[in-house]
Amino acid sequence: MKLISTITIIIIFIIYGCKSTPLKVISSPNTIIPLEQAIVVNDFSEYIDSMAIVYLEVTPESFITYIKKILITKNKDIIILNSTGILVFDHYGKFLRKIGSRGRGPEEYVALRDICLSNDYQQILALDCTNQIITYNLDDGKFIKRTIIKMNDPDKQYLDFLEICPSNNNGFFLFCCNPPDICDFSQDFFCLIEFDKDGEFKNKFLQRIDFIFPSYLISQSYNNEYIIRPLQGDNICYKVVSNKVEPYVTIDFKEQYLPPFYIHPKKGEGYPIQEYMHANYYKLPIYIHNTSNYFYFGCSAPKAKENYFIFSLKENKGIRWTNDPNEEDVFLFNASDSTFFYAVYDDYRDYSLQERQSMKNALKKYVLEKANISLIDGQQNPAIIKIKFKI
Repeated sequence: MKLISTITIIIIFIIYGCKSTPLKVISSPNTIIPLEQAIVVNDFSEYIDSMAIVYLEVTPESFITYIKKILITKNKDIIILNSTGILVFDHYGKFLRKIGSRGRGPEEYVALRDICLSNDYQQILALDCTNQIITYNLDDGKFIKRTIIKMNDPDKQYLDFLEICPSNNNGFFLFCCNPPDICDFSQDFFCLIEFDKDGEFKNKFLQRIDFIFPSYLISQSYNNEYIIRPLQGDNICYKVVSNKVEPYVTIDFKEQYLPPFYIHPKKGEGYPIQEYMHANYYKLPIYIHNTSNYFYFGCSAPKAKENYFIFSLKENKGIRWTNDPNEEDVFLFNASDSTFFYAVYDDYRDYSLQERQSMKNALKKYVLEKANISLIDGQQNPAIIKIKFKI
C-alpha cells in the first residue's frame, strides 16, 4: 500500500484558524539523524542475512481481503486483523481459527478498528467502532467479556477512538487523534487515554500539538510492548511498557522536518492533504516496527516521495531507500519479532526476468530475485515475507 494513498483515506475535516503551540522539550534514550546516518541503498545483497516465505492457508473462513494489522504471538503465530475479522495462523501459515464474528450480539462486533494482545499474551483485545472493547481468549478464540468505557462529562470530546494497546492488570490504552473541533487548541487535549480492566478512566498522556493524521498510530514491538509513532508537531516515538508511556526514539530531520502548523487550512475547505504531502520537508514518520537489533520506519519526503529506513540504534547507523511513485505495489513491513521484519506480499502478477531486472523498488526487486515466490498457482491469500537484516 502506498503511503500517500493510505493518507488519502482519512476523513476530510473542516479546520480554520488554528493557532500554534510551542514544542515541549522531551528527551529520549535514542536519537537518530536519518539524513546523516543512513546511507542510500540500491542493492540489498549486503544488508539481508536471510529470508523466509510464509504462505497463508486459504480456507472458506481464512480468505483475506485487506490486512489492517498484524500481531505476532509469543510462539510466533501470526494474527491478522482482516477487513472481515480476526484470523490466526501458525508460524508456518496454517490457519488455526477465526476469532469473534460480526453482528450485534453480546459476543460480536460491528466493525473492528484495531486489536492488541494483553501483556501476558493470553487475550486479544478488539476495539469496535462503537468504542467498546471485546476481549477474546487467544488459545481457543472464546469470548471473555465486553467492556464499555466510562468517560467523565468534560471528556465527552473523545468520540472517536481509533487504536488500542494493553496496560497492566488487563487494562488498556485508547488513542483519539483530535477533538470534534480539531481547530480548538485553547483547551488541552491528550490523545492517549488509559482505562482499567473495567473501562474506568485512569490517566491521560501525549498532549496534542498539531492536527494528527489518523493512520498507523500504534504498532506492536517485538516483545509485545507497543510503539506510538511521532505525532504532528513532535518527532519522538513513544513506547508503552505496562502502564508507562516512555520516550523511545527521536527521529531528527533537523531543519528539514516540517514545522508545526506549516500547512494552513483554508476557510470552508478540508485539510489540504496534497499540499501537506508535497511540502518541501520530511514529515509523517509512520509504519514503525522493530526487532531486537533494528528499527524501521517510513516517511513522506519532499514532493511526496516515500522514504524508508532501517537503523541499528546501538551503532547509530542505518540504510534508506526510496519507493518509485510509478510502481503501484510497495513492499512495506507490517510487523516484527525479535529477529525478522514481516512484510505482506500481495502482488498477484507474474514478472518476467526483464521486468524484475528493471524494477526500481530495490527491496522488492531483491526479494523477487532471491525468493521463488508466486501467488498465481491456486494461492489466493497474500504471503508473508520475513527478512532478517544485517547492518
